[in-house]
Amino acid sequence: MADAKFTQNTSSCHSLQALTALPTLKPVLFFDPAANTLDLVDTATHRLGAAQKLLELTASCHMQDADNQALGVVSEAAYLLLSDGYDLFQALAARALEPATEH
Repeated sequence: MADAKFTQNTSSCHSLQALTALPTLKPVLFFDPAANTLDLVDTATHRLGAAQKLLELTASCHMQDADNQALGVVSEAAYLLLSDGYDLFQALAARALEPATEH
């Protein structure tokens, strides 16, 4: 992830939304659906791109040579990344259906 930018935002988040891929009964990972539109798009795109790279890796390997445990790990990681990206784009879609306001 040499090209990834990691930042820490200390702004207060007024209405957080839980990510839907949960290994527990209660969510612990949240995002701000009211965040800047471009920030949401960039974050979703980054996750979807990472998932695409993982799936390209599995698509290019020969299944008879594949390690079943490794494929399971890659599949789970791709699922989590796709789920996060989908949640972010769903928040953007919901925002697009709201009456016009500045974001």
